[in-house]
Amino acid sequence: MPTLSVYRNGTLEWQGPVTDYTLRIGRSPENDLVLQDPAKGVSRFHAELRWEHDHYIIADLGSQNGTWIAGERIDSAPLTEGVEVALGPYRLVLDPEHAEALEDGGTAPALVPPGGRPTDTPGAAEPIVDPQQAATMLPQPFPSDVLPPSGERLTAPPAGTGDAPGPAPEVAVLPSPRNGRPTRNGTSTKKLAAFAAVAVVLVLGAGGIRFVLQRRDTAVPVEATPPVDPRAAQLQDALAKARETMATGQLDAARQHVEAALALDPANTEAADLRTQIDAVPVATAPEEPAVEQAEAVPAGEAPAETPAAAVAEAAPSSDPATGLTRQKRESPRAFARRVADAKKLGGALQAAVKAGRVTDARNLLEQLTSAAPDHTLLPALTESVHTLEARERGQAAEAAYEDGKRLQQGGSEADLVAARAAYRKAVSLQPGTGDAELQQVETRLKGLGNAALSNARNFQNFKKRDQAVEQYRRALFLLGECGDCEKALRDLQQP
Repeated sequence: MPTLSVYRNGTLEWQGPVTDYTLRIGRSPENDLVLQDPAKGVSRFHAELRWEHDHYIIADLGSQNGTWIAGERIDSAPLTEGVEVALGPYRLVLDPEHAEALEDGGTAPALVPPGGRPTDTPGAAEPIVDPQQAATMLPQPFPSDVLPPSGERLTAPPAGTGDAPGPAPEVAVLPSPRNGRPTRNGTSTKKLAAFAAVAVVLVLGAGGIRFVLQRRDTAVPVEATPPVDPRAAQLQDALAKARETMATGQLDAARQHVEAALALDPANTEAADLRTQIDAVPVATAPEEPAVEQAEAVPAGEAPAETPAAAVAEAAPSSDPATGLTRQKRESPRAFARRVADAKKLGGALQAAVKAGRVTDARNLLEQLTSAAPDHTLLPALTESVHTLEARERGQAAEAAYEDGKRLQQGGSEADLVAARAAYRKAVSLQPGTGDAELQQVETRLKGLGNAALSNARNFQNFKKRDQAVEQYRRALFLLGECGDCEKALRDLQQP
């Protein structure tokens, strides 16, 4: 697992391992890696680091000051180990030297500031159960390895004042309770999994025998019940648990239940409101030990309840039909849901800008949507709409320039004719064919006036009348627009 190092003014300010999920970086507290910068060299949502096609990608999120690699501004580029990425005053480096291999049953180390110590004291060893095996075991809280809790967001210190050297400020990092504890080796995990599997088989066997005996002794007709959508039941259960844990102050557990609900239904407004309420609560400075729920005994003859992790893994969509986006390899359900929501938001804003005729806004939003969701189903139609809007704007500007040229041409003075020529040229450049004949008429007249002024200037120069010659050369240059002889003669006449 590579290590991401964050530098500011050549000083290492934070260092920690990265995962395969998307890491959003910026100044806003809503990011996964928060870089505080009062000078606003870092945008609120500046960039994101994600895993695509077996390598890491650093992508700019439309920041004002840009994301730079090797002195070049990039929109999206592969991030190679050891290559420096510049985000405002910060420098990010993907460093392989601090990588730690994870053996079977192991976990990643706690995130530690440079020179510091882990904030979580190791306790008794706890076995780690594979998420796929959790579906066949007793109910457990929603696992943190599916959706990282908000407590693991990384916050860089605020920028110092001036350039005076000083000790590097510490970075507040909230380690995950699970990552801060040692775990048993792979052998203990396998033994525990085997024991749990045998116990489940015995429970299911006893329940099956009891069910057969009761069915044989009592032949009571069972009325058919209408089918129940399991996703709807899981959604309501997740929302109910989120409300309960919020009422008791367990924000991390509440956030996990909200994210599980959004994975089942990304457009659910109640879940989105609950997440907004949770994000508005200040994050505690020290992590609290989460309450461990006691597993309830499973009655004989009943199958163990499905855990939230298994429900999310089964119900998490692999694609979104509204946008046409597909979940990428190693992309978490949370990251995919966030990407779909961003694409829908950009698409809606772009449609509104096109409908209102805001060409500049529509052009900028189209660039953002093309970069963020190139596979969006509405992208071809929206691109055509923006091009049509731009063509209509150019046509209107060409007509306005043409009308200005006609008005100035009727003025008749030399200054009006020169201004009319500029207006006609603008109309032709915006929409070829608009004002071609009028432009030719004005240029012919100005050419005649300019040649006459040039002839007068040469006559004055021959008779040694310097002031009159300079005036006529300037007049000829003004009328003709380009006159090499006029410029040369003026340089000669203006020399002492």
